[in-house]
Amino acid sequence: MTTRIKAGTVVDDGDGDGSQGHSSGENRRLCGCSNQASIYLYVLLRHNIKKLEAELEELQRTRELVQRGVNEGRRQVRDTKLDVEAWLNANEVTSNQVEGIMQDKARVKEGCLNGWCPNLKLRYSLGKKAEKNTKVVVDLEAAGFDYVISAYSLPHVENFKALKSDRRLNMEEIIGSEA
Repeated sequence: MTTRIKAGTVVDDGDGDGSQGHSSGENRRLCGCSNQASIYLYVLLRHNIKKLEAELEELQRTRELVQRGVNEGRRQVRDTKLDVEAWLNANEVTSNQVEGIMQDKARVKEGCLNGWCPNLKLRYSLGKKAEKNTKVVVDLEAAGFDYVISAYSLPHVENFKALKSDRRLNMEEIIGSEA
């Protein structure tokens, strides 16, 4: 039985004759990360996380604008569209998922084998989740701009003094002449 380690994989031909044939062999990954796509996601983890954080901040700004429009509509006794409510709910769910990814980021720093080895499998899965959720966040953000309301409330009037109007005088004359 031949077992060798090369480029992140363990190759075991399983026939016990010492040959290095791969016909009946089995490829198993060490730490679950050996192909190019896995290495790509492993290397770009930090970039993907930073991009996800930036997009999440933009999404939160868009959510604040939409929420402001919803609150203004409620003050003016207008109903909120079901689409807007669905977008706000989807925003909440996605934000919670992204927060979970950010919490897992701390586990990546711990590594495996008591910190002696980076946890490649966790880095890979986290990088994949970050890349996927970045696309979701960007799509949500783009959809949110359809619901942003740009109506502004009127400023409050302070120190207002009513002026005498000719209409009021005319009305008093008419009322006085009828009596």
